[in-house]
Amino acid sequence: MNTNKLEPSCLSKPLPEDAAVAPPKRTVTAGGSLTHREQVVLALIVQGSSNRSAAEQLGISHRTVEYHRANIMQKLNARNVADLLRSVLLEKKV
Repeated sequence: MNTNKLEPSCLSKPLPEDAAVAPPKRTVTAGGSLTHREQVVLALIVQGSSNRSAAEQLGISHRTVEYHRANIMQKLNARNVADLLRSVLLEKKV
């Protein structure tokens, strides 16, 4: 048995072919950096998606979306969705 390969039964979703090669994409913000997945979740939040709707679109658990959302809010120093929208709008103007 080849121990270097992950068996498909171990994965809930298959990884993209380039996942092991490419480092995660990050956007630097005032509070830190957002991962690529956090950027995608933020875009869905800005579009008005609920956690469950975003989870369905991304093929992940709504709890995972909640986790990403909490990280985004902490990194952007946002207390609520209005603060997130304000951060996004101000960032686009600069």
